[in-house]
Amino acid sequence: MLRQKYSQQQAGVGGSIGIVRRVSVFLSVALALLESSTASAQADYPNVLHTRYQAVDRAKGGRFIIWLDREKVHHGLDPRLYPAAVYVDVRHVTPAPGSPTVSMIEVLPIDSAVPEFYHVAGIARFKITGMRIETTNIPQP
Repeated sequence: MLRQKYSQQQAGVGGSIGIVRRVSVFLSVALALLESSTASAQADYPNVLHTRYQAVDRAKGGRFIIWLDREKVHHGLDPRLYPAAVYVDVRHVTPAPGSPTVSMIEVLPIDSAVPEFYHVAGIARFKITGMRIETTNIPQP
């Protein structure tokens, strides 16, 4: 027993094993705390903003224009080609920090029972007339 203790002390094994254990326990606890704090910071993604617009007068519908870079998509400009919309449902999804926003737009024309869908990557702007916001999850300033 004495011989074993003496040989461990001479080799420096007994003291260094205790220090290694303490350091490893400290590092594992610190790593676990760090992972939990980063997980809570990343819980905000994917970020989804949802807004639903409803026509004030369902018989007439509302006008809705989508600007996509250099193109415009009209609803409500001409009753035959671009009929007015009963509702417009817009979802902006940001999958991860720094990634481009993907917009999913659902439009129900007044003369149809089947909605039209648009999927847009990047910046999309809207002009809405004759409609009101029915539901949204966008925080107020």
